[in-house]
Amino acid sequence: MKFIFVIVIFISSLNCAFAQELKTLRFGIMSFRPKEVTLKQWQPLAREFERVLPGYSVKILPMPMAELDKAAKSKQLEFVLTNPEHYIILKNNLLLNAVATLVNLESGHPITQFAGVIFVRADRDDIKTLADLEGKSIASPGKDSLGGYLMQRWELEKNQIQAGRYDFLGMPHDRAVSAVLTGKDDAGFVRSGVLESLVREGKMKISQVRVLDKHSMFGADNISLLHSTEHYPEWPFGVSPQVNPDIVRKVSLVLLNVNSNSIIAQTAKIAGFNPPSDYTPVEVLMLRLRSHPEELKYFNFSDVVWRYREVFLMAIIAGILIFTLVLFLMITNQRFKKVANENQKLLLAVEQSPVSIVITDLDTKIEYANHAFLEITGYPLEELIGKTPQILKSGKVDKEIYQQMWAALNDGKQWQGELTNRRKDGSEYIEMTQITPVKQRNGRITHYLGIKQDITERKKIEEQTKQLAFFDPLTDLPNRRKLLDRLNYAIAISYRENRLFAVLMMDLDKFKAVNDSLGHAAGDELLKQVAARIVQILRESDMVARLGGDEFVIILDHLLKLESAGQVAAKIIESLTMPFTLPKGDVVEIGASIGISFYPQHGNTPEKLMGHADIALYQAKDSGRGRYSYYKVI
Repeated sequence: MKFIFVIVIFISSLNCAFAQELKTLRFGIMSFRPKEVTLKQWQPLAREFERVLPGYSVKILPMPMAELDKAAKSKQLEFVLTNPEHYIILKNNLLLNAVATLVNLESGHPITQFAGVIFVRADRDDIKTLADLEGKSIASPGKDSLGGYLMQRWELEKNQIQAGRYDFLGMPHDRAVSAVLTGKDDAGFVRSGVLESLVREGKMKISQVRVLDKHSMFGADNISLLHSTEHYPEWPFGVSPQVNPDIVRKVSLVLLNVNSNSIIAQTAKIAGFNPPSDYTPVEVLMLRLRSHPEELKYFNFSDVVWRYREVFLMAIIAGILIFTLVLFLMITNQRFKKVANENQKLLLAVEQSPVSIVITDLDTKIEYANHAFLEITGYPLEELIGKTPQILKSGKVDKEIYQQMWAALNDGKQWQGELTNRRKDGSEYIEMTQITPVKQRNGRITHYLGIKQDITERKKIEEQTKQLAFFDPLTDLPNRRKLLDRLNYAIAISYRENRLFAVLMMDLDKFKAVNDSLGHAAGDELLKQVAARIVQILRESDMVARLGGDEFVIILDHLLKLESAGQVAAKIIESLTMPFTLPKGDVVEIGASIGISFYPQHGNTPEKLMGHADIALYQAKDSGRGRYSYYKVI
């Protein structure tokens, strides 16, 4: 008995030691509900993180905003899910990086953006427009709420409307609705979706309120929620800069592969996650309203242009005049030396601006380019003067974009868009371009002013994110998410054009033996070679995707007859029976079995087509492997 007792104690100590070796990753979530509710809501996601991160435990920490802010700033959190406004503060203070954007659910629809709502009681006939809010009392969840205060406050400021008093009632948004319905306040601010939610819960009728400046057009997510402001991106999932890049990559893949049917999404009551949105509009909004002045102490260029647009336009016009006259004034009249020196300072400010600036005449011949423009393009000034910006053309911009640009400029309007240009050394770059016609007081256009920003690197946090979201990192083949998109597209096109296509479900025979005997590195190399052989057999219109492990799915599009699918399956099986040579000189032989289903005979949804192809695969295996089988109803 003593011996057994010693063994039990020894095993327990080993378990304790193993448990102590687990590293903890802390996941802070802004929460307005009881902590146990939030813990239950996000537990499946935490378990998925732990599954893909062996040796780590993930601890969920629901907190109100003040507590979450304190924990993040004291570097006690690795992951943060918070509202866009709080993310901007953490990004500026801690270099927090957004790796995904939450896709919310509203009435069963996926939502990646939200807006603000300005509303009054329906019987308030004295308040029909935004202008009628002048001097009125307004209920709001709080001055730190993006959807419940900042969005609407900006709408009032743009229209030069000054409220009499703001009544900050705290979370949830329902309190602002109650204050308006009871007559405590004249109007209220809430985020989009709140009114509809209260109606669904039976707490109010939509006829009790009237939304001011109501937008009736469909929003960015193709839904028509009541709103009064522009749309802004949903909550970001942020990662601390101290987190290991490999962990960040695996966490990003988990988030981007969450689909609306998964236990993670259903428990969290979301549709999933998208690649990170651009949160610059949120930051600009906070700067314009001087929100958190102790946190955000700088202005970016777009904000300066907005606040001082009249002065900025006058300065540009003055700079153009100074540029053309300053040399003449200095030579011909010393009496204006003092004035010329002051103007020279302005010219130097434009010359040394970090923003790329170019000025052309009406024939688009370049008259001026600052240092930033020369640095980006690689051209010296003497090679640009008198030339047109066509010298930078890459040939990769659609003619339609240039047509739209000139249509706007010829109409005296500003144009903004992305252009792919070519430097002097032949390398390409992508720039965000804003071109403005410079007009005299009588309205006559004299020049064009171009302001440009190199966004090449940003287009690359986007392409890489897209690659992670839609492609298998081992084989570079499309993943399950991309496959489902393609299947939905193929079903829609085939239904409209009465076409036939096939779905082939394939797995490898004897692959596990290679993995077990030669190791996972050999197995990974074998999967890459398998993927390459399959791609060589398929047409450009077809697609092969890797589901995981040794499972592959092939879509044969636009088939003229059913037999064609079997012919392709036979070629693939024959190709995969040929020996494979691995990097260390090992020669292995495997095989493959394939199950085939057809649209529309075997289903009209991705799930049915893949499920029936999977049944056909097992029918092929039961028949002896190394062969294909069409789906047959058992």
